[in-house]
Amino acid sequence: MIFSKASFSYSNKRKAKVLLLLCVLMFFQTNLYAQIKPKKPILTDEINFDPNSGNINNGVQAQNNPSNSAPRKDTIGFEHRNDAKDSIRLSYRYLGDVKKYFLDSSINDFDNYFSVPSSSNYLGNNGAAVQSLLYKDRTNIGFDPGFHAFDPYLFTAEKTKYYTTTKPFTSLSYQLASGKEQMLKVHHTQNPSSALNLNFDFNMISAPGLFATQNNNHNSYRISSHYLAKKKRYGLYFGLVGNNIKASQNGGIVSANDLSDPNRKDRFSVPVVLGNQAPYLNNPFSTSITTGLTQKEQHFFLQQHYDIGKKDSLIINDSTTEYLFYPKLRIQHRFSLQKLNFGFRDYFADSTVYKDRFNQGLPQVLDSFTLAEQWTNLQNELSLINFPDTKNTSQFIMAGAVWQTVFGTLKNGNTTFNNLVLNGEYRNLTRNKKWDLM
Repeated sequence: MIFSKASFSYSNKRKAKVLLLLCVLMFFQTNLYAQIKPKKPILTDEINFDPNSGNINNGVQAQNNPSNSAPRKDTIGFEHRNDAKDSIRLSYRYLGDVKKYFLDSSINDFDNYFSVPSSSNYLGNNGAAVQSLLYKDRTNIGFDPGFHAFDPYLFTAEKTKYYTTTKPFTSLSYQLASGKEQMLKVHHTQNPSSALNLNFDFNMISAPGLFATQNNNHNSYRISSHYLAKKKRYGLYFGLVGNNIKASQNGGIVSANDLSDPNRKDRFSVPVVLGNQAPYLNNPFSTSITTGLTQKEQHFFLQQHYDIGKKDSLIINDSTTEYLFYPKLRIQHRFSLQKLNFGFRDYFADSTVYKDRFNQGLPQVLDSFTLAEQWTNLQNELSLINFPDTKNTSQFIMAGAVWQTVFGTLKNGNTTFNNLVLNGEYRNLTRNKKWDLM
């Protein structure tokens, strides 16, 4: 009997717990049903709470009651995500080119990221002299000083990109390799207005190298901008390019047998042809060149044009009008000022080496040797451009003249000469952009 009473008591307690659990579930079930969206649609997702009455007013009631129409600052609202805010439309052109290009973000071609093209030979250290394995004819007209060993590292006016972007865009690239080699690339472009674009580029290469007198340090910057007036008759392109090349030269190692010497595992102890007496500094921030080449360049260029043709406009809304213009004749002027400085110096020149290898005599056994050239290139170009097809600016006929003045400062004295160039061009890019004729 005692066991039976205990069983009966335990059964009653279990029923009481089950009943209490059902009551709790019914209570929460009521709250869950209260969260179901009402049948009457809410016109806005803003919910206001009235602290005076303790009522919650949805958007419909807020619209009917003017006093509650203004949302409270402490109200939690939900905003629909607009994917267009995270997108950007960016394109660019080259000066004098009719094509429009877009950024290529693929990484299947490492030539887009490394400074030396894979089709070229170089002296083994990033930033050293480069020689292309592919033949390419020189197409530029006019004076050329002839120094092209560092062309892959240089910013030029011909390769300057003029961007158009809907939002500011910045690209940063940093590479770190063995031997404390570093490469930094910075690019920024933005459109303060629809008519104006600003662009900035900076490249830095620092490679101390593994052997003596092998360090390279290059810095290049480029500032460019283009402007198109509201009526689209006047356009301006501006650019400022600077290159500072510092590349040491050691002339190679004296003997290949030194590479297998166990006492010369540190390659800076291997004897080289030039610069053995120079101190070895394995510092990526050291820019001193005791034996090697220096090349400095500053290039300023400005192009402006004025168009004569047919104007039109497109009314977008009551307050916005898009001006259209179809040029028929363009008057174009281009100004260019370029300063070039080339030099070689060896502060620890061995007279025996210079006599045997370069047939150059030195007054002392250990002497300093320097060479330098300076060039100033000034150009003015005036052109007339005709567009046969009014609505196709990719087809044009150009005729113009270039006046070039060159000043040179050489070892044997100064020189000055002038060039006069008459040029003409026909360009046609079909509308399907599959056939381009120049």
